[in-house]
Amino acid sequence: MKGTVSNMAKVQDKPTFEILPIGEYVVEIAERSEKDTKNGDLMVNLTLEVTSGPHKGKKVWDNIIICDNPDSPAWKIRWRLKQFLKAIDEPHHGDSFEWDTDRWLWRRCKVNVGHELWPEGTTYAGQPKPVIKQYSPLPEHEDIVTAAAPAKAKSKKVFEGDTDIPF
Repeated sequence: MKGTVSNMAKVQDKPTFEILPIGEYVVEIAERSEKDTKNGDLMVNLTLEVTSGPHKGKKVWDNIIICDNPDSPAWKIRWRLKQFLKAIDEPHHGDSFEWDTDRWLWRRCKVNVGHELWPEGTTYAGQPKPVIKQYSPLPEHEDIVTAAAPAKAKSKKVFEGDTDIPF
């Protein structure tokens, strides 16, 4: 088969992507989306952004699986959900508790990042990818940012002599 491909002059070479080095980072949940796994469990896709240090602004991605089915393979890793919820200061005690992924946005925690190799048959096969090995809460002296924090950050400051009321 023959053909012509057009509009290639502006296509750039594959960009290089510097992965997050192995280490411990304070991150903020910048984005989240939900979908079902092939086993019918809810999987929350997280985009976490480093909030400080030389890697500030770099991102790492993770999936948190919420499983209530003892026959699902995800049942064996429910400890990870509990570890994550504890790290972002969400309810995680008792035999059952409610969760709400809307509350997860903008929460901060500490993560321990390691590297694993992309599996064969994928675009990046054999190359390292960052993976979150552990979630942990921030030390008590560091504030945990809640979903309400971004709105507060945008509030108007009132200066002496300012006649506008900011609320």
